[in-house]
Amino acid sequence: MNTYSVSMCCFLIICFFVLVFVNTSIAGQCIRCGGNLVCEGNSESELMETCGKPDYVEDKGILKIPVGYKSYAYKPVKVFYYNCGSDRLVQFVTITGGTITEIRSGNKYGSGTPRCNE
Repeated sequence: MNTYSVSMCCFLIICFFVLVFVNTSIAGQCIRCGGNLVCEGNSESELMETCGKPDYVEDKGILKIPVGYKSYAYKPVKVFYYNCGSDRLVQFVTITGGTITEIRSGNKYGSGTPRCNE
């Protein structure tokens, strides 16, 4: 194997891992409901309008955020669970103070017919 072939092989391997990493990070930031996406930074009302009512809501309590000297903002934190059907992973959407702060896929598939406003 010549130097060019080794260099090309290394380049292709690096490109593969970059594409896998970028694809995974993008997929973890949005939830697809029907033909629309809802992403981190969108509001809770946009999520409800696009994806419908969640299957379960878990109240995580209140987050205390410093906003100045001896001054705090208090934001409720909750997690919406979406079971979008047996052909999709369960989705967990964390909402802090009415804004989506995290979207992640579970490690198990949902059950039943396709859902999430499809």
